[in-house]
Amino acid sequence: NPKCTQCLHGHYLTTGSAGSCSKCNAPANCKANKFTCTTSSNAQCSECTNSTFYLVASTGQCPACALPTGCVAGKATCSNATNSQCSQCSVRYNLVNGQCVLKTCAVHEFLNNVGVCQTCSAVDNCVANKHTCDDETGANPKCTECA
Repeated sequence: NPKCTQCLHGHYLTTGSAGSCSKCNAPANCKANKFTCTTSSNAQCSECTNSTFYLVASTGQCPACALPTGCVAGKATCSNATNSQCSQCSVRYNLVNGQCVLKTCAVHEFLNNVGVCQTCSAVDNCVANKHTCDDETGANPKCTECA
């Protein structure tokens, strides 16, 4: 009887008289047909599905890129665990050189939850535009300079 001596990608050679090939499971986030194995449980990837994952050469695994603060899920790319870059920020942030920077408003304004600066409620006996309030909600207006 002929005996198998080499298997296709994603398969491993089983021992015994048959010398057959069995399929191993692809590592998470690994590109199709870009992994190898020698047993059912030691698959190692050589190329991740896309740039939102990075290849750890020592383990053959493809973890997700870290999501920078303010970055929209799925919009971070990287080539290792520490160099994530964002391509799209959430509405309260501006994209600056691959990072998301919180938008800033004037001292008498607050940044609402849709990323627009709104004027804080007026405070009695306060000099014009010399008051602050809580970010996102505009609650708790406080005077910083009395009239």
